[in-house]
Formats: sequence, C-alpha cells, structure tokens
Amino acid sequence: MIIYLVRHGKDYEEYRGGWSNLGLIEEGINQSKKLAEHLYNNKDKYNINTLISSDLKRTVETVNEISVRFNMPVKFCEEWRESNNGMLAGILNTEAVEKYPGLYFNTLQMDERYPSGESPLEFYSRIKNAYKKLCEKMINCEIGPNVMLVTHSGVI
Repeated sequence: MIIYLVRHGKDYEEYRGGWSNLGLIEEGINQSKKLAEHLYNNKDKYNINTLISSDLKRTVETVNEISVRFNMPVKFCEEWRESNNGMLAGILNTEAVEKYPGLYFNTLQMDERYPSGESPLEFYSRIKNAYKKLCEKMINCEIGPNVMLVTHSGVI
C-alpha cells in the first residue's frame, strides 16, 4: 500500500489561498500536464489505482490532467482541503495585511480560529481523521492499494 501525496500546481501568489477557489496560473497548468505525462510514462513504477483530490479548483485542475491521461475517475473530497482561512480566502495579500494585520496560520494559537474559519487544531484533526479513514479503506481493500492524493501544502 502506497499513498502518493501531490501538491497542486502553481497558483496565484498575490492572493491568500486556504479555501479560496482560485485556479492555477499557466505555469501550474503546465506543471500538472508534465506531472501527468511523467506518471503515465512511469505507470508501471507507480501503479496508481485510485485518484483522490481536494475539491478546490486548483487541485481539481491539477488532478484532472492526471485523470484524463490515465482515463481514471477522481474522488473529490472536501476533507482534503487546505486550512479554512475563512474571511481571508481568496483575497489579495495586500488587502489581507490591511484588514487582518499579522494574521497568518503560524500566528494563530492552536485553538484560535481564522475569522469565520477553523483553528490549527481543527485543521489538524480534520486531516488526521481523513488520513485515518483513507488508511482504513486501503486496509479493507475498498480502494487502492496505490493511491494518489492531490491536495495542498498545508495538508502535506
């Protein structure tokens, strides 16, 4: 059993990510295509049986390149989303600094939530539970045995 973790392709750096639904930039789309091609050219090495992805646009665009190349369906799951940064999701970094000065994931206390979002502890618990469920499904042969999970850097 193997779980391959893949971060989505390059997105818009001038915006806050989190639960934003912004897509990839051209470079990120090209990265995703190259990844899909590499995986396909080495399919016997990776032997991917299952594709799972966060349902946010930047991961959807990334995994779709792989899905199309392999003619394999994707299971999209909200539980594999990045940290829910609430009111900061998708806003310009300059606006975030102005409206929420000093507010970053690493400045939150473990139980302190983003405005209308989740706390680091809630994020950790969500990912831990999702990982546990994924492992259980693999152990019970419901999926896999080789899973590619396309998600976000915070999750990884």
